[in-house]
Amino acid sequence: MIIQISERAAEYFKTEIIKAGALGLRLGVKKSGCANFKYVVELADDWQSLEEIFESQGIQLGIKTEHLPYLKDLILDWVKEGLNETLEFKNPNAVAHCGCGESFAVKNLELELPKTD
Repeated sequence: MIIQISERAAEYFKTEIIKAGALGLRLGVKKSGCANFKYVVELADDWQSLEEIFESQGIQLGIKTEHLPYLKDLILDWVKEGLNETLEFKNPNAVAHCGCGESFAVKNLELELPKTD
């Protein structure tokens, strides 16, 4: 499987998907930050023609084909630390992260994406 969602993350996302009446999640990357890329996770109301659809823990995931090398074997986890809860990306393809944790770098891959703030 190309993407895995932990049980904790699946529980969170299932609730959000049902509340929004969405089909599933759209995952991707954007050029951003000092390490080159940041993750994009959003609810998907439809599937785009260039997306491949995967499923993990009963949740459908749409990923553009060009983003797959950056997300291959990614694990999405929902982590609780004290009073804080957050989505954590465990990406074996990431070779570096910026100091603030907002962006990551992938060795030998360069995606042609517009830079975002």
